[in-house]
Amino acid sequence: MPKKDVSIRLDGIYKKFSTTLQGSMWYGTVDLFKRLAGIRVDTSTLRKHERWVLEDISLQVKKNEILSVIGLNGSGKSTLIRIMSGIYPADRGQLDIRGNVMSLFANTTAMNTMFTGRENIYIRGTALGISKERLQAYEDQIIEFANLGQALDKPFGSYSSGMRARLGFATAIYSDFDILLIDENLAVGDMRFKVKALRKLVELAPEKIIVIVTQKPRKITSICTRHLAIDQGKIIYETHDNDDIVRWYDEFCFGGRPEFADLLESEKEFE
Repeated sequence: MPKKDVSIRLDGIYKKFSTTLQGSMWYGTVDLFKRLAGIRVDTSTLRKHERWVLEDISLQVKKNEILSVIGLNGSGKSTLIRIMSGIYPADRGQLDIRGNVMSLFANTTAMNTMFTGRENIYIRGTALGISKERLQAYEDQIIEFANLGQALDKPFGSYSSGMRARLGFATAIYSDFDILLIDENLAVGDMRFKVKALRKLVELAPEKIIVIVTQKPRKITSICTRHLAIDQGKIIYETHDNDDIVRWYDEFCFGGRPEFADLLESEKEFE
């Protein structure tokens, strides 16, 4: 697929979930058996105890964009990025993704505490769909980027959470992707590594699409070219201005009291 065709397009996307565990299990079982029997399942309407978590989302993202999707917990932003990744199907609407997609929803997925950091490059890489040949070709760059020193050949279980996240992030960004979807994954390691990770994303951006989901926009707005705010499953604000989205989000969350935002942004997330 030519790189010029890299794009994301969503037209009128809806997604629903059951509000109860029992309802979710029951509907999931019923729908599964219907599909196995060759019966078409209509997901376009709500059933008892269901609600829309995304409503009428239309969006287009093109190559060379770094898009932030901002919202509080429960706003629907993580559901949206999982629909983009193919984890969740949409219940209504059309989704068109052109390009190879890499999803970063957990920095240490598939990594094994019993193996060394070096061995975990291949374990995580394989789980992410990266070929052994590519991992071998980029092993030195991954190692340099993660900057684990002598700890690289020690058991992964002895690493701090920050060291684990750094190695997981470094492995993922050297995959052959056109579209990178990141869910709250920029809090990796110490401040120096966070800056390094942001710089790497900017370096990659001209030939890629990068979508970052966050509830703390101050951490990533400086590198983004466009911002969407989601609340209760709907897009409620959009801007290309980095300062504008921070001001708007402060007002939305804290009633224009940025000192509260500063306090929350300073919370330590990784060792």
